Amino acid sequence: AIVELTHDKTIKIWDMVMGTCMQMLMGHSHQVWSVVFLPDLKLVVSGSDNKTIKIWDVVMGICM
Repeated sequence: AIVELTHDKTIKIWDMVMGTCMQMLMGHSHQVWSVVFLPDLKLVVSGSDNKTIKIWDVVMGICM
């Protein structure tokens, strides 16, 4: 999977083989500037312009 940061404050998780969006993570109130997959590839940590960090369950598409 690959992660895309968009200007609309969302994070998109793409399937590189199929070329389809697997998950769209919404919840930041400001633009997202950084994101990293945790080693198990089930969680993503993101940081936004207002200095907040969110931990996401990629499978469920929810902020933990």
